[in-house]
Amino acid sequence: MATPRMSATPVPANRGATLLFPARPRPQVRLQEFDARALRRRRRRIVAYFVQVAIHFIWWDYILKQLRLSPFRTPWVKRWQHLTGEYKQLALELQGLWVKLGQFLSTRVDVLPLEITRELESLRDEVPPESYETVIAQIESDFNCPFDEIFSWISPQPLGSASLAQVHRAHTASGETAVVKVLRPGIRQIIRADLKLLRQVGRWLKWIKPIARRANIQAMVDEFETVTNNELDLCLEARHVERFAADFADDPGVAAPHIHARQSTASTLTMEDVSFIRIDDISALEEVGISPKAVASKVYNVYLKQFFVTYRIHADPHPGNLFIRPLPTRQETALHAVDWPGYLPGDLVPYAPNRPFQLVLVDFGMFVEMPPRLREALRDFAIGLGLRDARRILDSYAKSGVVQSNADLDRLEEMIQTQLDELWGTFLGQMRQSDLTGPAAKAFFDKYEALISSTPFQFQTEMLFMMRAMGMLSGVTSSLDPEFDPWTETAPFARGLIQDDLINAVRGSFQDLLAGRLPPPLVSLLRTAPRAAAKPRHAAAAATVAPEEVRHLRTSVNRLTALVVAGGLCATGLILQSRGVQVSDVPALLWPGNNLGKWFVEISGITLVAALLRRGA
Repeated sequence: MATPRMSATPVPANRGATLLFPARPRPQVRLQEFDARALRRRRRRIVAYFVQVAIHFIWWDYILKQLRLSPFRTPWVKRWQHLTGEYKQLALELQGLWVKLGQFLSTRVDVLPLEITRELESLRDEVPPESYETVIAQIESDFNCPFDEIFSWISPQPLGSASLAQVHRAHTASGETAVVKVLRPGIRQIIRADLKLLRQVGRWLKWIKPIARRANIQAMVDEFETVTNNELDLCLEARHVERFAADFADDPGVAAPHIHARQSTASTLTMEDVSFIRIDDISALEEVGISPKAVASKVYNVYLKQFFVTYRIHADPHPGNLFIRPLPTRQETALHAVDWPGYLPGDLVPYAPNRPFQLVLVDFGMFVEMPPRLREALRDFAIGLGLRDARRILDSYAKSGVVQSNADLDRLEEMIQTQLDELWGTFLGQMRQSDLTGPAAKAFFDKYEALISSTPFQFQTEMLFMMRAMGMLSGVTSSLDPEFDPWTETAPFARGLIQDDLINAVRGSFQDLLAGRLPPPLVSLLRTAPRAAAKPRHAAAAATVAPEEVRHLRTSVNRLTALVVAGGLCATGLILQSRGVQVSDVPALLWPGNNLGKWFVEISGITLVAALLRRGA
């Protein structure tokens, strides 16, 4: 038996007893407006950087090109990587908006070269914390009352510190253990000034034709401004937590922290303390009996549901935002009182084989809700992945407005099919660094370099944050289970989506019948599986990943399709029969009469029997 281990760093517990840590005297600190001179210095630094970028572009990519001095031009990749490195240093120094901008641009793989986005991925939003006294003063300013009327204790040391806010453990005035997220004083003023400057930079960049052709600069700036302002509204984050909790209310294996509404404002958010075991602490999971492989499967399926069912996505699944709560076994529950709350953060958790657990997500500042125009396209994308159908995936791109109007669709379909056959991981973020330098990846990029560089796709912000979440999820699942295979999880999920869509189609047809209308054409009824019975275009598609699962998925879809056909024919026959629709005066087939409805019922019965007896794909 493994040695029992603390599930997280112990925190001061208070379950109705006397406080272990007395409240500190309230500091007398006045919040001051951000120094105007500091704002001007920030502006000069940013303007100087972008002027440098403009001069660089004019010299290397315009003057030398116009003078036909291309042999003297150095490779653009190294030059732009150098400029990106300088931006990283500037962003880390200034923090605030500029770190967020770098993180945002690292997701824009649709408009920026891979070499640039990879360079920006390493930006970390970590800054020295504000003093304890400043945090207390900020809380008092938010609530317009003395600190000890809201909290009886707050930790002097923050759990984390970022450019927009920092987080502390605390006790509410009623004695509940909590975690408090507090915006930095003056951060909204800083962000407003930085956004004003960013909009000006965006207007400058619109005059650079190669950049303007590649991306809609104004739209990107507007999107980024919306994302940043959302992160500054902690009331909005609280609503995101509540929506996520509602989406997974029927799953006891998923949770979000409870919000203490009375101790929360737009600048201070107080939540339940859920600092259990970090999802990347493999040894801690194993020592209490939780299977890392089971955790990988759970977190992956939770995100599949967010991507393709609820359409509301926690878009920042790095390990610091994902915790695993050890749940008690039946034997442990029986040994405790009825009102035992289970294991709390800091409790000693003994080892138990295959211990149940709960996935707990925190930090909903980056929470994306897919607009209705994208939802059907996302379901089609998931089904296309399950069927390994390049055309269906391309159709989902077109439906969502991702594909540019001048894109070569046949060539894109060929490229997507190659991804499915040889680089499956690129679709669900499972691409590892070693895969990017392998022969298959090299051959892929060599073959489709011109197509990729023409920027055939431009994604909306919501989809980019979904892709960001996929990439981060890849790292989480791979660390938990190095042999994790997304296909084994995605195929059954896609089969469930197909079944749901077909059932909904049948239900819609019967509703039409009850309303006295004929069902829609069977072609539209079966739109969810138009090519389900088709074999993969390339042999490799069936052999590369789980061929038995591919065959089983297609067989299931075929049978479901046949059942829907039978249901549609039967429903049509019943309505026609009830109305006495006649074909002619000549007896037909097995029926002595000429009732068209009976024909449909007969055909539906034959179709149903064939579907039930079918054994092949």
